[in-house]
Amino acid sequence: MKTITKEIKLYRYNELSEEAREKANEEYLEINRYGDYFEELVKYDLKYAKDCGWIENIKVVYDLGYCQDNYVDIIGSIYFEDLNNELKKRFCKGLSNEELNFFKQFEKYSEICFRELYVGSNCVEINIQLSATPEEMYDLGLDNDFKFEDKEKYYKISPKIEKNIEEWHDEICEEYQELGYIYFYEADEDEIKEYYEDTEQLFLENGEMYEEE
Repeated sequence: MKTITKEIKLYRYNELSEEAREKANEEYLEINRYGDYFEELVKYDLKYAKDCGWIENIKVVYDLGYCQDNYVDIIGSIYFEDLNNELKKRFCKGLSNEELNFFKQFEKYSEICFRELYVGSNCVEINIQLSATPEEMYDLGLDNDFKFEDKEKYYKISPKIEKNIEEWHDEICEEYQELGYIYFYEADEDEIKEYYEDTEQLFLENGEMYEEE
């Protein structure tokens, strides 16, 4: 029988070469960046910074592998009345006063739907649909019936609103794509250093984390 003792040189984060630190930084991001948390970041921003109101029906889908087809999309639904006045005004941009007054009576029951055409498609269909029960229609004074002429008028106006929503959707998804790159691929070196010091993590010379067997 032959016994061999192998010596392994171990380093703390601040003892690593610049190249080895880059490897350690990548390991940090893999450990500490979660897809679920990124989705929560986006939803939090939508609700509080963008003031989109009730967003429990919203889901964030993305592919951020740093390639040409990368994307972030928001899918699900938001009711028009849950939006702030600034967004309502933006979405109704270009409507005549007559169209605007007509749409306002259905605002409470107008649901904005963001539908992914197929998984990973980076293609979202946006439409507004009237989601009201017969009783709610009665409350609108429509005698439990969405009259044909009203229906025709509603769905003649809705494409104009959908176009404005699509512009907004593309704008914020581009913003969240940039946020995603920062979240998944960047971290302040002081933050990384503090993490490795707190966890007393040791490294091999090339920056790989050392784990005792």
